[in-house]
Amino acid sequence: MCALSLSFACCWGALLMTLISSEQNSGTIRLYDGRGDGKPLETVEKLHRFPVHLMTVRFLLVVAPRIVF
Repeated sequence: MCALSLSFACCWGALLMTLISSEQNSGTIRLYDGRGDGKPLETVEKLHRFPVHLMTVRFLLVVAPRIVF
């Protein structure tokens, strides 16, 4: 289980089992592994100047085309 402090907005990415959380007092966004130990996989600090209050997840999967001979 993951305890989030100062969480303002959260979003669950079911495809990659990822939890995305934003901080209430800054524009920092943290990405967590849904199966992990609660430590952030990635922290994005410089993308937004103000707190993020609305989020959604959209993962793009690129699949190589099959070549049939």
